[in-house]
Amino acid sequence: MVYSRGFIRSLIGAICLLAGLQLYVPALCVAGPISKDEQAMNGNEALVNEVEALIKAAGQAIEKQELPLANDLLKRGLDRLGDSYAEPDGIDDSGQKLVAAAVLEREGNLQSAVLIRYRILSERLMILRRRLKMAR
Repeated sequence: MVYSRGFIRSLIGAICLLAGLQLYVPALCVAGPISKDEQAMNGNEALVNEVEALIKAAGQAIEKQELPLANDLLKRGLDRLGDSYAEPDGIDDSGQKLVAAAVLEREGNLQSAVLIRYRILSERLMILRRRLKMAR
């Protein structure tokens, strides 16, 4: 089975992220230059894979009732994804829901805050996947 460089980089990055390590993964050796489109797609694939890994780890933490860990993972995923998921002419009210999650967290209702963040991050990732699929 052959894997793209973007997939390999994102897999290594996700593993290191989950392990709490900061690691620079240099470009893998290739025969020939990489086009700008391929660079963008590899970067987007890496971002999707990284956020997927964070969502999966957060889901596992939720199952184990490790809510502070899940909360941290979801916040990292939301920060990492940023607004790269957003559709230029789309309307997104998820920011308001994240404000509500922050309020719930401050009030001590971490479980509800985590569930809101989990749902929002999953939805935003789904939007990004759809945009990437349409761009191909």
